[in-house]
Amino acid sequence: MINGVEIPMTIAGDGPGLLLVHGTGPGADVPFGHLIEPLAQNFRVVMPDLSGSPTVLDDGAGLTVETLANQVLGVADAAGIEEHVLLGFSLGGPVAVTAAALAPSRVRGLVVAAGWLRTSDDPYLKLLYDIWQRSASDPDLFGRFSTLTGFSPSHIASLPTNQLHELFSNLYPNPYVQRQIELGARLDISRYAPQVAAPTMLIAGAHDATIPPHAVARFAAAIPDSQLVTLDCGHVMTFEKPDEFVELITEFAPASRGGQPQAAH
Repeated sequence: MINGVEIPMTIAGDGPGLLLVHGTGPGADVPFGHLIEPLAQNFRVVMPDLSGSPTVLDDGAGLTVETLANQVLGVADAAGIEEHVLLGFSLGGPVAVTAAALAPSRVRGLVVAAGWLRTSDDPYLKLLYDIWQRSASDPDLFGRFSTLTGFSPSHIASLPTNQLHELFSNLYPNPYVQRQIELGARLDISRYAPQVAAPTMLIAGAHDATIPPHAVARFAAAIPDSQLVTLDCGHVMTFEKPDEFVELITEFAPASRGGQPQAAH
């Protein structure tokens, strides 16, 4: 029970703590589940579902980054990892940054994959969220648009028709996802980003049409002494480039504990 909410979590492996923070969607298993085994070879991996996931029953109120960040810190307590690296994907990136700003002594390193700083003054992100919200009444259209923006053109072109249609249905809207989208539409963590003290790596997808590289670069510029790495992929980089993604995390973590930062790939 974390702050009065039952938070399911998966824990695997031994070693330094690595806490995975999911973004908009059905929960943590979709972006991270297939990475648990390789990550657990080097880390004690903790993968929770947070409020806004179908598996989490809470009061249904509007989400805030502070609520989710405090759940992340509570999960770390429950899992027994006092100091840890936070890895946030998409909406989970701003949540992880907020957690790092709220508890600087706890977070030893921070990885933000395809995250962004603020929505309101980025015309691209405003348009994206406008279409997401307008299309929520048409699940098939919503799923198709989310797939189109979630993966690179080359990845989509490589998929058989049946796998492509499975992606549409996996990304259908529901009341849980809509809470996350509402948070994303009004997201602004510009007050927290400059407070981050932990070594930070941001990862952009060169072909990301959900959170484009310019938005990730802007985020990096707001976080002191952060490094920016770009992968040749779309938004859901954990699927398109899983091996490269795991390698980046594994190389970055020792630097976050006091070594020299690794060179960007």
